[in-house]
Amino acid sequence: MAGVLRQLANAGVPIDLVPRDWAEAILAGAVKWLVNTPGGLEEITALLKLQAYRGNSENSYFVTDENETKSSEVSPDDITFVRGVFAQGEAIPFERLSMSPKERQQCDDCGVVAHCLVDVRDPSTDKIKSLCNGCITLHENPRIKDLGGRDICQRCSSLTCPHHPNRSTVRQRSYS
Repeated sequence: MAGVLRQLANAGVPIDLVPRDWAEAILAGAVKWLVNTPGGLEEITALLKLQAYRGNSENSYFVTDENETKSSEVSPDDITFVRGVFAQGEAIPFERLSMSPKERQQCDDCGVVAHCLVDVRDPSTDKIKSLCNGCITLHENPRIKDLGGRDICQRCSSLTCPHHPNRSTVRQRSYS
């Protein structure tokens, strides 16, 4: 509600003249329409530049209730998948996004093959080494240590990396 009132004020609407209970009721109605009606879903997907596509008739779809106790079959015609991209906080059409895998190399210290390597000059040998973020973070030299950080490993999507704090041996599903 505060965000909506801020937007109204930014648009020049004197918010003191808008009864708060009216604004709350209008906002609740708009959200309900956006989320629960075909027209609202069309509107929100257009506003957020999302792609919507129907379920495939070659598949069976089952929806589990909130308590995860009962599963019901749903017609493919009643299934809508939505795909979208937010880049730097802005909704963009999926077609405007280009992706390519990062190059993976082997860390000169621990031997892990990863995409987070940084070339650093080793102060003890004065040679350039390629080190992964895990080895950079644990390095004894403060200058090298400052080039990495635990948050880099925390945000990384490679959960099979031995340095990832939430390491998983199960191969993760990709939804891209």
